[in-house]
Amino acid sequence: RIARVAFSGGLDSSVLLDAAVTALGRDRVLAFTAVSPSLSAADLADVRRIASELHVRLHEEPTFELDDPQYVANQGDRCYFCKRELFSVIGRVQSTLGIGRVAYGYHRDDDADFRPGLKAALEAGALRPLYDAGLGKSDLRELARWRGRTFSEKASGACLSSRIATGIPVTVARLGKVESIESWLRGRGYLQFRARLDRENLVRIETDPTEIGRLAAELAEEPLRAELLALARNVGVERVALDLTGYRRVGEP
Repeated sequence: RIARVAFSGGLDSSVLLDAAVTALGRDRVLAFTAVSPSLSAADLADVRRIASELHVRLHEEPTFELDDPQYVANQGDRCYFCKRELFSVIGRVQSTLGIGRVAYGYHRDDDADFRPGLKAALEAGALRPLYDAGLGKSDLRELARWRGRTFSEKASGACLSSRIATGIPVTVARLGKVESIESWLRGRGYLQFRARLDRENLVRIETDPTEIGRLAAELAEEPLRAELLALARNVGVERVALDLTGYRRVGEP
């Protein structure tokens, strides 16, 4: 039987995938990636790059969480319905792919956050090897550094739906608004950021606190400010705000 790792291309699942390949051999491991509008093009590219780096077989499977009204409603428990769809899809293809147990990258620091997806994962019988080993985010980063992996400094990530404020329904168009602005930030070299859709026509940008000054200075220049606003308005966002609090995630040093 083949061990399957739910693989998003983030640091957590990348470390888990690396460990699985080391323990079992690449022939007995499958990286399984769910592909839907909530996965950005940049994240999908990272999925493919890291799977290639680890020389592991990658299986991409479409998921249809946006067909679920409970997911779309975005009432605070969206992640439960997302994970339910993910593990349902895995269950449908499990025998075809020769998959045994499924592992995903939940770790100790995740307990400090609200994680409704955990309930769906446990209902599906998913394993949490990083959690069981007592590892947190800083441990995972150190392991990746020790292994010399390109993803060791990768910024914390989450699906595009997490950028849409609770109570605003998730749609492909709204996900596109978020992705367009985050793509602009990525192209400018920012590493840790979120473009939060707080209202239909308002996006609030969070960056790492150390990069707030740089972004504020860049947006003070008319050409760049005009470029960003033109891009935003092209996808239906009239106002862009900079959050002076900055981005912070549980478990980061």
